[in-house]
Amino acid sequence: MNPFSRFFRKAAPLEQKTAVASPFSSVATPSMMGALLSPAEITPYQAWLLYINVAPFAKVVDMIADAVASLVMVVEENGETVDHHPVFNFMRQPGFNRNRRRFMKELTVQYLVTGTGYMHMIGPPTSPPHAIDLLKTKNVQPSPGWDMWPDSYLYSEGTRSIRFQRDMSNPRDWSWIDTGTGLGEIVPVYDMDGSTRGVGLPRLNAIRHDVEMRLKGVLHNSSVLDKGARLSGVLNLKEGATEEQERAVQQMFEATASGVGNAGKVLVTSGGGAEFTALSQNMKDMDFAKLIGIVEDSIAARYNVPVTLFRTDAQTNNNYETSWNVLYDQAVLPTFDILGSALSAVFARRMRTYIEIKHDTLTSPILARQAVARAIDLHRESLVSRNEARQMVGFEPVLGGDLIYGSMGQVPQGEDLFTGIDGGKLTSEATPGGTPKLAIPAPRDRAADDKENEKSLGVLNGFADLLEGH
Repeated sequence: MNPFSRFFRKAAPLEQKTAVASPFSSVATPSMMGALLSPAEITPYQAWLLYINVAPFAKVVDMIADAVASLVMVVEENGETVDHHPVFNFMRQPGFNRNRRRFMKELTVQYLVTGTGYMHMIGPPTSPPHAIDLLKTKNVQPSPGWDMWPDSYLYSEGTRSIRFQRDMSNPRDWSWIDTGTGLGEIVPVYDMDGSTRGVGLPRLNAIRHDVEMRLKGVLHNSSVLDKGARLSGVLNLKEGATEEQERAVQQMFEATASGVGNAGKVLVTSGGGAEFTALSQNMKDMDFAKLIGIVEDSIAARYNVPVTLFRTDAQTNNNYETSWNVLYDQAVLPTFDILGSALSAVFARRMRTYIEIKHDTLTSPILARQAVARAIDLHRESLVSRNEARQMVGFEPVLGGDLIYGSMGQVPQGEDLFTGIDGGKLTSEATPGGTPKLAIPAPRDRAADDKENEKSLGVLNGFADLLEGH
């Protein structure tokens, strides 16, 4: 029934003055829009299944994770870079058969796929950790407390189970300690809360339907291929057939007209008259190229990965290198900052000092090229000296490289070595404002000058007479 007709049937006649008609109840039917706007977040287990089953999604995540893992850490303590810092040496082998690269990649994958990564710090909470383990997010179950922050985390994997309880001794920044041994701590790593406090928002949640559509498209194509795609024709027997004859014809169809190798073939039989009707060979049912392209673009865009690096048909010689720069600027470096800040907070609290973990810009080929290009541009515009530009790219200073020269004919801008003239001699005294200044000497006595000239002239005349006498 049309709900509008029902409404008007219940309304009062027009000639009577009544209130607005009473509302009628209705039950909303499931719709696609309702499914897309579901408030429920994707679970870590569902996200992990999509990562291991959908190739484009896994490719995007691995592209970022491999780049993050390739960055070399730089440890600063109290604002000063410290070579071979204990934190740097520890992260080279954080434990559990992991090196720095493997540790960072696994943590990055857990964070990007599920929205939250969990580090298990082994050792007393008041001292530097002895080792760091990574917990699988799909096996972690947070339990909210009275303030809706996680009161505890339960980690269950096989026969292993660990409960981490919130330590309220620090009312400002909580920590969750292993209730069994007291020598373990779980550290959640995420950039922002999702629908639940203390649990990160997975980026995949915004494109979960796109990823599922990509997976369904592959399954659809596989099913169509297994069943012979579209029929090449319809065979209509003019004479009646028994059940056994129909079964025999069906088996013959499955053997000769089904499967990838038999797609498009025509079945020919002997016997009575038969009629063959050809069907149009339109393979649009299997043409998912455009749909797949749209889905893959949405996945790449959600994780700030340039499409140029994702699909080869969008690559050119001009935009390939630029796309790598965009990948590092928008995806790799922000991800490293999030993970590095979490590690920095843990080590700073345990070592009771200010520690910050950064990345070395000269160990990555992409970042090194960016540093060289920036140094060249700054030196070309006379904003930095040659030695400052060399320092930016990791080279030693050279003699005379501390001067900054402007255009031709201008004096050095970096240092005021010769800023004054005293009695016709150059001095190194700096003048107020740093601008060169010419000091004009006081006028000399003209009579004294004439006497000096006459004396010099007499000496010359005497020397000339001496020469003539010889």
